[in-house]
Amino acid sequence: MGMGSANASKLFAECVSDDCEPESIKLGMSTVVFGYVKHYGMIECTDQLIAKTSNHKANLSHGEIVGLVVTKLASERPSTLTELVDFGNRNPVAAWLGNPFFVPWMLNRYVTGATLDAVADFGCCEFYAKSVDSILSRSGKFDLKKVIAANFDTTSYHVHGDLIPFVPQVDPDNVEAWPEDTVTIEVKHGYSRDNHPELRQLNHFVAVGRMGREGLALPLYHAVTSGNTSDITFFAEFAENGMKRLKAMCPNLRYMIGDSAAATYRVAYGTRLIGLELITRLPDSLKVVKNTFDKARKGEIKFQTYILREATEHEPAVEVQLAKAGTYSFKDKKHKDAQPVEGQIIIVKADSMRDLKTQTIQHKAEQELASKTSAVAAIATACLEDAKKMMHDITKSSKFCVFEDIKYEEKWQYSKRGRPSRDAKPDKRVFVATATIKLDQHAIEEAIEKELLYVLWCGDSKASAADIYDYYHQQVDCESGWRAIKSPKFFVDSFYVRSVKRAMALCTLIALALLIQRLIMNDVRTYLKESGQAIGKLSSNRPTQTPAWDTLVRGFDDTNIRFSLALDRVKVDDLDSFAIGFLRQSPSEVQELFSSKYLADYATPFVLGYLHTIQSKQGLRKEAPRSWHRAKVPVLKTDASANNHPPNP
Repeated sequence: MGMGSANASKLFAECVSDDCEPESIKLGMSTVVFGYVKHYGMIECTDQLIAKTSNHKANLSHGEIVGLVVTKLASERPSTLTELVDFGNRNPVAAWLGNPFFVPWMLNRYVTGATLDAVADFGCCEFYAKSVDSILSRSGKFDLKKVIAANFDTTSYHVHGDLIPFVPQVDPDNVEAWPEDTVTIEVKHGYSRDNHPELRQLNHFVAVGRMGREGLALPLYHAVTSGNTSDITFFAEFAENGMKRLKAMCPNLRYMIGDSAAATYRVAYGTRLIGLELITRLPDSLKVVKNTFDKARKGEIKFQTYILREATEHEPAVEVQLAKAGTYSFKDKKHKDAQPVEGQIIIVKADSMRDLKTQTIQHKAEQELASKTSAVAAIATACLEDAKKMMHDITKSSKFCVFEDIKYEEKWQYSKRGRPSRDAKPDKRVFVATATIKLDQHAIEEAIEKELLYVLWCGDSKASAADIYDYYHQQVDCESGWRAIKSPKFFVDSFYVRSVKRAMALCTLIALALLIQRLIMNDVRTYLKESGQAIGKLSSNRPTQTPAWDTLVRGFDDTNIRFSLALDRVKVDDLDSFAIGFLRQSPSEVQELFSSKYLADYATPFVLGYLHTIQSKQGLRKEAPRSWHRAKVPVLKTDASANNHPPNP
């Protein structure tokens, strides 16, 4: 990644941090993301897959719409499509696209809806797979032949309102059609991963793969499922159908890794049937897992320490204890004559997670103590036996509390509500309960030890315990990806995304946004490692060279750096910060978007949109809004662009 063709001394410009200065743009992640979208050719790829047509009067191609929506989804949280017009208002989209006639209304729901329809009509799974192949082949740094293991997981998106149903049109003569794109998807109630069980939802499946052992895993395959589809059911369907597609993309793929929902006979058998092996976590409810835990607590299992990550100047070492603990076979309960799938089991003791698990269990215990105390205080019934039964139910369901000195007292209360009269006497007999409730420290310690232990299963009997754990540990790549791309406030609004077809296409763009995030984070982590720098974590502010996406976004958005749209403000002082240092070695497409001359050529349309946003927001305040007039907008001309300045929109 070089400096590009532009002169380095005029590539970046830093000016004062004045939030009301209309001639400058603040350094932010959105411009970086769109630069990577251009660098990896996402716009060109989309226009090749989908006919490049004009959307209404916007005169934007489907590729440009996809690039802008992906940028919005990847760089901003919460990220709802209803804010796309405002997104175009506060970013120099005209400069991004090289289109001086761009105005923010071009990103309305009719234009973007037409693009989502086009993606769904093409086939969401096929569109994503071909986009990934084009992006990775264009980069030249990622070879899918190096993918040895792939992890898979699901999430859900809640839906507001009713969506128009969508039944894919199946062409019987098209033998190359993807079966995944011919399934009818329904929005239904199911297990909600974003704490909205009252709303119907769609489920989203993603499989990620890592090129060797370095860098972040990239999402290589995605699919959309009905909202009521359980992980156990879909993982089995994926093992029988979709896994073949992933195997075709990654010819040297050997292992598929999933959580405990993948610990079924259908998944293990389907994986082995196509020449792969499954690595999964066995549910704690299995008898073999309980027996293994008992042996570990009794000291009958000898653990060996495995260093997951060496200690660095900025971060401590991460290590776990592993041990082989026998074998286990998955059997088909419906067909007893079916051949079982045998594999080895590995018990893991993650001592490095002790502090975190202790904090979690202690918090749960304190919550239970407060809940049980309130429940006992609420006991008041006319029957003594009922009071005893209520107390029995409270104590029976307790995990971390012990009850001592349980007593029942007879009391008299007023039968009528409200303030009693002066001569009224209590006329209702009730029985109340009292008890001394304490935390059971022994139960808490046992729960912590249980949380540190879990059992893994691998169909490859020759794989080492360290390799099995290392592959399974990469499951965090799926979970961290969902955390980075989703927001608790994210939803699919039926007013904007009117049909299931568009919701499916939106999930496809979410997966592409996750891919772009991972590509950027890989470059950032490489830069931090090579330069010896570190940035503070978002949660603890502890320096790290492996930042998560939210930490990375803060590293850009919290700077006081602004890039001027006026050439007379250009200066190249103090460019040693993390953000500027990374931009100086980023792809030329990213650098070009921060070029002062490049922005100056499109200053007028951007400033007009920016001032309109300021005026509309200030109009909501109590004081009189500041007056901005079109005549006062500076026309920025340079020697190079004096005769070729873009017209006002």
